[in-house]
Amino acid sequence: MMISHRFATWLKNVTSKLSSSWNTRIQCKTDKGADTLDVIRFRSGLPQGDALCQRLFTLCMNPVAGSLKATEGYRLSRPIGSKITDLLYIDDLKIFAASQTKLATVMKSTQTAMKDMGLRWNPQKCSVLHVKGGLQQEDNDSIKLDESFVILSLKQQSH
Repeated sequence: MMISHRFATWLKNVTSKLSSSWNTRIQCKTDKGADTLDVIRFRSGLPQGDALCQRLFTLCMNPVAGSLKATEGYRLSRPIGSKITDLLYIDDLKIFAASQTKLATVMKSTQTAMKDMGLRWNPQKCSVLHVKGGLQQEDNDSIKLDESFVILSLKQQSH
């Protein structure tokens, strides 16, 4: 992503070396002093809370957000009348579409774009909600993105 955003080569190299050596150590105070665990190395992903990692994650999400903006989205009713395709806040992504079929198509392409960036969805944190006429539909329609990834419908009183 840093290459496609035309970052300086030295900055890409420094970031690559930093990310390959990311680690942490847990230390807790006890009645007997401080107890320190062995070093924990990060094998994949970005350590949350690090200022650099937030920016790297945002760089990876840029192409995903761009592909979502190019979709048909959902047209809000009058007097607003504008199109909404997605809401993205840090790692919380909400996708909007005019129909269940279009939503499934957009979600499949979004999943592919995220895989291309080295990102993946957590199925336990995903759900789909169908709204018609301003009311939540009581259907159990889940969306099957592939053989192993099914996004279940959000139930009433769930979050």
